[in-house]
Amino acid sequence: MSYPSGDGRIMVLDGVGCEVRAGTSLSIRGESGCGKTTLLNLLAGLETPDAGEIRWAGEPIGALGRGVLARKRATFIGMVFQSFYLIPELDALGNVLMAARIVGRVGPAERKRAADLLARVGLAERAHHVPAHLSGGERQRVAVARALMNRPRVVLADEPTGNLDEATGEGVISVLLEVCAEQQASLVVVTHNALHAARTNEQAFLSRQHLRRQ
Repeated sequence: MSYPSGDGRIMVLDGVGCEVRAGTSLSIRGESGCGKTTLLNLLAGLETPDAGEIRWAGEPIGALGRGVLARKRATFIGMVFQSFYLIPELDALGNVLMAARIVGRVGPAERKRAADLLARVGLAERAHHVPAHLSGGERQRVAVARALMNRPRVVLADEPTGNLDEATGEGVISVLLEVCAEQQASLVVVTHNALHAARTNEQAFLSRQHLRRQ
C-alpha cells in the first residue's frame, strides 16, 4: 500500500501478510507512522491495496462492488476507534442501535440486544445518557457495544485506549477482550501499550513494512 507524495509515492506497507484465525485475538504494535491504521483500514475494506489481496473468511473482497462490500462489512466487521465517533445527539442506546439501523434491522430483538450489550459493558444505568454526559471510558464502552451489535465475526480496534488514563484503559481492554471472547468474535487491536498487547492470544510488531509475529 502506497500513497501519492509530490511527484512520487510513499510506500507504507510492502509484503505484509496478516492472517487472523477465527475466535482469536491479535495485537499489533509498532512505531507511530509505520502503517498500523492503514493495515486496519485495508483489513476492513475501507482502502484498496496497490497489490495483494484481502480475504474475509476465505472470500476475496477486491472484486465486490462498493455497495455489496459495505453491506457485507456491516455484519462481518465491527470497528472501535480511538476517538469513539459516537453521534452526539443520540443516547448510548441509540448509538449502539445505529449499527443495526445501517443494516435495516431495528426491532424489539435488536433493542434488547443493544440493552444487553450495554449491560455487559457495565452501562445499563447509563443507556439514556448522551455522549456529552459520559466519561471517556464510558464512551469507549459504548463504542465496544456498538461494534458488537451486528454479531460481527471480526472486531478491529484502533488504539481503543489511546485517549484514556491507565486505569480506565485497562478496564476498556478487559471488556473488549472478554466480550469478543463471549461473542466468539476474532479481535485485532492496534495498541502502543505493551501490557495490553500481552493479553491477546497472539502478538505482532509492525516495523519497516513487515509484520512480525512475536
